[in-house]
Amino acid sequence: MKYLVLPLFILLSSCSSLKTMVTTEQEYSVNTPQPEYPVEAAQKGMEGYVKLRFDIDEHGQPLQIRVLESSPANIFEQSAVTALSKWHFPKKIVNNLAVIQQNQTIKFDFELRDSSKSKIRKNDHIIKDPVLVEGIKKTFNFVTNNNLEQALSTARTLKPTTPYEQAFVDRILGLIYADSGDTQNAINYLTKAVESQLLAKDSQTDTIKRLAVLKSKSSNLSQ
Repeated sequence: MKYLVLPLFILLSSCSSLKTMVTTEQEYSVNTPQPEYPVEAAQKGMEGYVKLRFDIDEHGQPLQIRVLESSPANIFEQSAVTALSKWHFPKKIVNNLAVIQQNQTIKFDFELRDSSKSKIRKNDHIIKDPVLVEGIKKTFNFVTNNNLEQALSTARTLKPTTPYEQAFVDRILGLIYADSGDTQNAINYLTKAVESQLLAKDSQTDTIKRLAVLKSKSSNLSQ
């Protein structure tokens, strides 16, 4: 049996839709060493999760890491905090200056999986193509700096090579279109992402909710 830890981002929880996507998704951090599964917890077959809140300094280093929630208590917290303290994130640039990014949140799910299942789960939700990863980083940097036009232009050039990457990019495009006020294109891309059934669980759930809101908005406008 192998131990699998699944980190899921919840970025900038008070900001626009693309910035709040769960991401899931560890590809946006420059360096993401994974938490170690506590030996005693693994031996006892224990699973759980830890939610952390933290800031990112001007150099992309996490600081002020604190535990928001964990289950079970006092089992996985130290492993999660230790791992996050070693992560490195893209800088946020405002007016040509790097600034602190406050109140970021992340959830680490600690799950035990059979080796075959672990391999499938891990490979399905990782983007390895460095060109695509770099393009996604650029897209998010533009969004962070409220340059949606450039974010959309960059996202359109992304070239996914796997079904998961395609679903991931479709979701990004859908969220940017939603932020830009283009409801129909947002619905089209988010529908494609959801129908693939390849997104991480939290991303799938979040996207379904966003689709419902957008479809309701579209319906009201057409009346």
